[in-house]
Amino acid sequence: MKTLSIFGNALFALFLCVNLSSCDDDSDNEINKGDIHGTVAEFVDMGFPSGVLWASHNVGASKPEERGDMFAWGEIKPQKSYTKENSLTYGKKISNIAGNPLYDAANANWGGSSRLPTVSEFKELVKYTEHPWTEQNGVKGRMFTSKINGNSIFLPHTKLIPNEDLDFGEYWSSEPGDINSAGLLSFWQYNIILGWFDRYKGYVIRPVKDK
Repeated sequence: MKTLSIFGNALFALFLCVNLSSCDDDSDNEINKGDIHGTVAEFVDMGFPSGVLWASHNVGASKPEERGDMFAWGEIKPQKSYTKENSLTYGKKISNIAGNPLYDAANANWGGSSRLPTVSEFKELVKYTEHPWTEQNGVKGRMFTSKINGNSIFLPHTKLIPNEDLDFGEYWSSEPGDINSAGLLSFWQYNIILGWFDRYKGYVIRPVKDK
């Protein structure tokens, strides 16, 4: 594991070369549907080997270019601020949260089989698509177009880094790293990385579901 510094914070990141091919302790979290804005998305078949379908927009959004709501990892509703002190999962031993409505904001708020993507599903998204930096309706982001069937999904940037001319997109996976981190897809104009980032930080969610 390598150490990556972004925005002046020490974050753990495991770099991904984009050109290559039951939860413990749930006492502090509860299901709280109804706090999230936006609409449930349609799901797009990208033709990937796993068969997973990708949502057309983020949790809390109503269209692909909207950022949607931000969540700390393992939490199902947004916070007013994101700190170690108010995180419900930072420092706790928790396994993969995919599909668990106590921790998975996609499942808790959209229901059905909607869930957070795994790290391997993010790798698949990168491996089997062309993903140029572009704009959609004036919003910067990456258009992921399947090399298999030509279908596309747009992932918008999620915030502008203060004092830097870089628009980052940051999307949670369902998988924990150590007790303080979780898997995150992060991209900007010049690169895409898949790494392990602090759980207490607020990032967005692009759900998936199985066929």
